[in-house]
Amino acid sequence: MQWVRQAAEQGLAEAQVSLGGRYLDGRGGVAPDAAEAVVWYRLAAEQGHAEAQVTLGRMYAGGRGVAQDPAEAVRWYRRAAEEGHVVAQVTLGLRYDGVAQDSVDALVWYRWEAEQGNAEAQQILGDMYTAGRIVPGDAAKAVAWYRQAAEQGHVVAQFALGLRYDAGDGVVQDPAEAAVWYRRAAAQGHAVAQFTLGSMYADGRGVAQDPVEAVVWFRRAAEQGYASAQAALGVLYADGRGVAPDAAEAVRWYRRAAAQSHIARAPYDFRGEIRNTLDHLEHGGSSSDSILFGVGQSIGPDDVTSHMWLNLAAARSTGEVRDLVIHSRDTVAERMTQNEIADAQRRAREWDAAHPREPSPSALNHGA
Repeated sequence: MQWVRQAAEQGLAEAQVSLGGRYLDGRGGVAPDAAEAVVWYRLAAEQGHAEAQVTLGRMYAGGRGVAQDPAEAVRWYRRAAEEGHVVAQVTLGLRYDGVAQDSVDALVWYRWEAEQGNAEAQQILGDMYTAGRIVPGDAAKAVAWYRQAAEQGHVVAQFALGLRYDAGDGVVQDPAEAAVWYRRAAAQGHAVAQFTLGSMYADGRGVAQDPVEAVVWFRRAAEQGYASAQAALGVLYADGRGVAPDAAEAVRWYRRAAAQSHIARAPYDFRGEIRNTLDHLEHGGSSSDSILFGVGQSIGPDDVTSHMWLNLAAARSTGEVRDLVIHSRDTVAERMTQNEIADAQRRAREWDAAHPREPSPSALNHGA
């Protein structure tokens, strides 16, 4: 320890780093003292010692031994990066977003690191080109960077690449190729990718239609709490596609989706399913299936129609299901005028009179 201190006091950078490390960690018979560590790291850093510069940057970033100072952290990371320190180069890129005046420099470092094969930097560059942030928007360049990251297994880039193939944004539209990348992201647990892949199996888009496989992927996303998947799973249970029909299970998944004030809108098209179910109700089908579709914010083309159907569903249901539908009806009513509510109630009564089915007429005058 004495020799290290003497060498450090004589200006030997390696000894200064060693002494700083001992104060930082409380090694070599000294008590931990982050402020004293900063003193020695700074002396080495000012001599151009890259490792000391990185450590000093970290201490400024975390406020350890010094007052927290992101700009000063960036300054030391930059000096280390200019010495060729790879960790500093990566960290610098990741930290530049918080230092607005250095946004162009951030791009330089992101690009440099991306060209060295860093998947995180490649994905970030893809986002930059997608959003036109710091650089002009360029869908083709975004795809190129996403692809490099995706091929290394970067899950966010895999999903992003799937989206580009799905939409034909920067590449020729290819739903089958989109499904390939969605599947890779889904296999890594990406909930939105799981939901999107499920919707492709439900629709037969980019893959052979397979309701059983749709259920598999919707369930994986739903169990992660993804509301769109929860609603989609409810649809399949209500309709008995890919699973045995199970109204109670459908209600359970609808309830979980409704608890998040959300019903899926895209990419899975529920409106067609809803219309089919309403047709089923109009032509004498069981009302219980249609009730399940009343859990979202809207089941019709407009609020008046939505309120009408929700009112009818409430009048023809009981217990827990009825409570759930009434909650949805009242949610729709909150954004309607009194005249619209009255119109919806009138239309519900007229429809009910034309389709007698043991209703509870008093329910049709509620929902304000």
